[in-house]
Amino acid sequence: PLLLSMIISEIGFAQCSTTQNSAVEAESATCIDGYNVAEDGKLRVTRFLQGQRYQYCLGTNFVPTLAIPTNIMAIAADSVLTTTLTNPLIAQEYTVRVYDATDDNCYTDFTTILQPSLCASIASSETYTLRAPAALTKYQWYKDGLLITGATSQAYIADRPGNYTFVAEELSGSCVTKSCTPLQLRRAASLPVQMVYFVGAANGCQAELRWQTATELNNKEFIVQRTNNGGTTWQTIGTVAGAGTVNSPRIYSFTDTKPQRENRYRLQQIDYDGTLSLYSASNTIITSGCFEEIENGVTLVYPNPNATDQAWLKFYTDKGSEEVDVVLSDVLGRTLIVQTATVQNGANIVGINIADLPTGHYYIYVKGADWFSDTQKLVRINR
Repeated sequence: PLLLSMIISEIGFAQCSTTQNSAVEAESATCIDGYNVAEDGKLRVTRFLQGQRYQYCLGTNFVPTLAIPTNIMAIAADSVLTTTLTNPLIAQEYTVRVYDATDDNCYTDFTTILQPSLCASIASSETYTLRAPAALTKYQWYKDGLLITGATSQAYIADRPGNYTFVAEELSGSCVTKSCTPLQLRRAASLPVQMVYFVGAANGCQAELRWQTATELNNKEFIVQRTNNGGTTWQTIGTVAGAGTVNSPRIYSFTDTKPQRENRYRLQQIDYDGTLSLYSASNTIITSGCFEEIENGVTLVYPNPNATDQAWLKFYTDKGSEEVDVVLSDVLGRTLIVQTATVQNGANIVGINIADLPTGHYYIYVKGADWFSDTQKLVRINR
């Protein structure tokens, strides 16, 4: 049978023999009743050896700086690499790099194509042209299993949601071909930004976020939001300028310098006319390694030694939400910098500006309304 929603291509560069027999496929998004996305697209390795690892990126060439995940990961037992590929408007290539179990220099690249399932491609006033393969004859289109009278061409213009299939014959007339997977349209206005991925990872005591767009229309900016309570409330933590209107991929990044114990992030997108769209949240980022619960104690000053304009303090308090003073003094005990910060119950990260601080040894502590933290040494070095 002819499968429209998935194309497999094993075109890669093999540097050793242990990975070249693998195979990769992309599975299109699926829909519920032709209206809503049931599952996003997937990447899967269909042949691999135990212990082999992977990374992937958008496009026909593997680019290490754009790889997902950032670090090489082991292929799971169920062979699924990701279940969060955004349903594309047009066919989208992905390149998967399959690594040897232990040797990062031993790998093979595989290019696969994610076909659109058309779950989100038609609004109430729009049409969408469906196309069957050209190397067939005697086409007949169906909607939701019912024959569409007069729809006997290779292409059919759809103007309403539904599950569309076709039946056709080979040119020789000896065989009947049927689409195995319906082309599914749902009723929805297109979002102004086609999101390829939105991911995040802990980096020490910070959280690094990264996302990629395939196309943008009238995109003014992204608003980055964070929740620490499972999505009950969301806090805006920054903005990133958009690219306006572009038809080529764009990559964005944002660093959360004050993550809490567990964090989840989402993006809001604003057009130049003020229209706001919401994009789904990333996976939870766990930063528990940075938040040992030491009562009212500064547990880390970083970077240290420090040649930057900013020093960061990580500490824990059980005194509730309040304003505190971050105090920096020299080796003689003289106070040089006092900076106010608002903290909350639990783990906190606060910063202090040391751009004008000469080289030398200093001490930092946090002073609350009725408490002091322990004191930590900071070494200031030349830039």
